[in-house]
Amino acid sequence: MSEKDDIIDRGVQADQLLKNKSYTKVMNWLVDEAISTWATTKLEQKELREGAWHRYQAIVAVQGTLQSWITAMEQEQKAQETKTNSKELN
Repeated sequence: MSEKDDIIDRGVQADQLLKNKSYTKVMNWLVDEAISTWATTKLEQKELREGAWHRYQAIVAVQGTLQSWITAMEQEQKAQETKTNSKELN
């Protein structure tokens, strides 16, 4: 499998995951739990607050990575389409 095929495959899988209802429910629950923990802990509970913040940041990083894979896939698909169309015109 070529690198370009890997980009497309990874993007397809990321798109399927982000559209999966169970995955979405779990991620939303984790976000809500992290925010709730952070919001309801006292300033003196530094470890709990920081732990909740780090969990939230990790979730954001996962979601951002998946979205970037989808964007890369879309760009690669467009590049391949443009290349195919260019060949057909010649």
